[in-house]
Amino acid sequence: MKTNRIAAVMSTLTVACLSAPAWAQDAAKPVAEEPGFMQRAGGLVMGLVLAIVTIAISLALGMFAVRKAIEMFDKTTKGINEWDELKKGNVAVGLLLAAMIYAVGSVISGGVEGLTNSLMNPSLSLAFVIVVAVGFVNLLIALFIATAVISKAISILDFMTKDLDEMAEIGRGNVAVAILVTGVLLAVSKIVATGVTALSSVLTVEKVAKVFNITL
Repeated sequence: MKTNRIAAVMSTLTVACLSAPAWAQDAAKPVAEEPGFMQRAGGLVMGLVLAIVTIAISLALGMFAVRKAIEMFDKTTKGINEWDELKKGNVAVGLLLAAMIYAVGSVISGGVEGLTNSLMNPSLSLAFVIVVAVGFVNLLIALFIATAVISKAISILDFMTKDLDEMAEIGRGNVAVAILVTGVLLAVSKIVATGVTALSSVLTVEKVAKVFNITL
């Protein structure tokens, strides 16, 4: 009986000795401190500032798209002064100009979204620079595709309707022709926007970094 008690005590001491290093390691681990009020408030303010900056950038890019659309309108309708026609109440010109603005904005919207999302996580690192650079490249590609495809769509429509001078009819206020061209631009822009989104998924930060052998 006495021998059993001694064996039990020895077993307990052995387990305690073996467990002591683990207890010491657990005790030595630093306790993660929860962020204080100032840190939480600072993070919230920083998030709001970044959101405002993103909205401002999106607005600037949107207005740039509007400008490009107006430039495209001037090139495709050389015989029409859109501002004079709009002052006269030419609905056909207004429809065509609105369609061009929407078409350009629809195509480049994916590039704008990718760029603004990349700006929401700023850091002083090579990875952030690559993310922003890839976002700008995707945006420029989308803008180039938008202007090229919309101009080409109008050229193809003009070729398909040789007996109809769309721009001359729109200049005279032919709303029916303006609706036709508007429908073509809206349909083409929606289809092309899907392709631009797919292109942006190919030109990603990870793939660019892999090409240049950069570790993110």
